[in-house]
Amino acid sequence: MLRKITKKINAIISSFIPQHVLAQNELLRKAKILVSIHFLIIFIGIVLALTTTFVEGSNPLPAIIGALGCVVALFIFKRWGNFSISGNFIASLPVGVLIFEVAKTGGIYSDNMLWLYTGALLAFLFTDRIWGVLWSIATMSFHIYLYTLALSDPSQYQSSAGIDPTYIFVSYIFLFLFILGMIYVFKSGQDRFIKELRAQRNMLMQQKAEIQFQADTLRKQESKLKKMNEDLSQFASIVSHDLREPLRTIGSFTQLISKKLKECNNHGADEYLYFVSDGVKRMQNMISCVLEDIRNEDKDKRLIRLDDIMPVVINNLSTTIREKNASISYSELPEVMGYSTAYIQLFQNLISNSIKFQKPETLPKIEITTSGLNGSYYIKVSDNGIGIPKEKLHNIFERGNRADIDEAYKGHGIGLATCKDIVHRLGGDINVDSELDKGTVFTIKLPRAA
Repeated sequence: MLRKITKKINAIISSFIPQHVLAQNELLRKAKILVSIHFLIIFIGIVLALTTTFVEGSNPLPAIIGALGCVVALFIFKRWGNFSISGNFIASLPVGVLIFEVAKTGGIYSDNMLWLYTGALLAFLFTDRIWGVLWSIATMSFHIYLYTLALSDPSQYQSSAGIDPTYIFVSYIFLFLFILGMIYVFKSGQDRFIKELRAQRNMLMQQKAEIQFQADTLRKQESKLKKMNEDLSQFASIVSHDLREPLRTIGSFTQLISKKLKECNNHGADEYLYFVSDGVKRMQNMISCVLEDIRNEDKDKRLIRLDDIMPVVINNLSTTIREKNASISYSELPEVMGYSTAYIQLFQNLISNSIKFQKPETLPKIEITTSGLNGSYYIKVSDNGIGIPKEKLHNIFERGNRADIDEAYKGHGIGLATCKDIVHRLGGDINVDSELDKGTVFTIKLPRAA
């Protein structure tokens, strides 16, 4: 029953608090206390008005005005949630009533003087620091004024004090209860603040535990990745060794065939044997570079001269270039950080694509240029090929995507995805711009070498 009554009272009090104040936990308790004091003053005003109405010689008008003023202040607070207006009104009530009572009950000797300071206390509680200071200055000024009056005529207030012991006792008991209530308000707020801090601390500890768990998981994954890299390096060493053996065999037999043909004065096959030997050497060199890059994967990147990379790329693609009569031009390519095989694979994929996706009866023309801006190099690989539809450019680097290119052009849509992976691994980015039947431009952004 008591819980229901308390819940109902709390609902009534909350109905006089604006929504924007209800949403702020740090202001909600303060607002509830302020509204409760309004209701208390209205109740006291009504009781006093009814009491004084039936007491001869008493004037109920001040109590009625005080209660009505409190009702107006309450609705102002409900409408705007302004603590200053309502707080100052609450502070003005004890000051407005007691300032006259002090003069009647002994001036500076009056116990009402102590109650007069409750106005400043209420202003500090419900308005802000500036209003609290102003009310304190006003009350202290009045107190000083009474002090000067007492000094000028000591007998004036002492003779009219008429102090009753019971009145003094009750007054000071209520004053004690008032101060105790204020302390309780502060203590309750402090306890709530501490409770919120503890809740936040528990939440932070929980988050810390989650972060620690994630860090442990990352460490385990890092350890697994390191082991995988070690296994990959070992696997690459084994594979490279196994690949070199047949290459050595091919090279040896090619030399033997060349020697036999020379003995038979058959020089027509020399050119073909040269291509076989050259292909074997290139394959052996690529295996060595791949193995070296895998071993250096966990180490710092090294400085690579792209001008030294391009001849290797052109040499690897020499057969295709010769068959298609392709033209490749480049000049003054920069020095960048990375791995030689990565750049060889990158440019080899881009150039081979430019040669492959070419218009019939058109000689492939590929141009590689470089520019620098804001600490980066921009390397453009331009061609005069068939181009790519504009609507297909956004996902051209996705693995397996061929951009609806004619089936006459063979491919699996893996080359450009590999290029993107390589450039990102090197700390750069790659973009494409293209126009159908006019050609394509790939722009590679790479960081400058430190």
